[in-house]
Amino acid sequence: MKDFTALKPHKIGIVRGYTNTKYFDEADYLQKEETDSDLNNLKKLYYNRVQLIFIDPNVANYLIRTYLIKDFPDFFKKTYFLKPELEYKYLYVCISKKAPYALKKLNDFNEGLKEWKENGKLKELIEQYHFDEKGIWHPEN
Repeated sequence: MKDFTALKPHKIGIVRGYTNTKYFDEADYLQKEETDSDLNNLKKLYYNRVQLIFIDPNVANYLIRTYLIKDFPDFFKKTYFLKPELEYKYLYVCISKKAPYALKKLNDFNEGLKEWKENGKLKELIEQYHFDEKGIWHPEN
């Protein structure tokens, strides 16, 4: 998505210092309201102090279930994720080259992942813990 003019009437919560998408970050015509954390953005969304927020759905689900659901049991009923996502960002496993046995750790990780892919364990875990094909968690499944 490159054109965000339809969002002009809305306050959009963003986290200070985060990179969102190139075109969104360049859209200086939007009402962007900064905060210092995703958790604060979720609270502002719940109370309608902002109408939209930029957040990774896995992070949102984790924060809601870990910190907010007790005080806001209707959180999932009052909010939803827009689809499709604006941008898919890959996550990577990083191991410091200075860590003891760094190369062995990297090779062990890659071998384990390869084995799980080949024997179906990875697919089984993805389904068991309700992730979709892009790795987004859907707790309602």
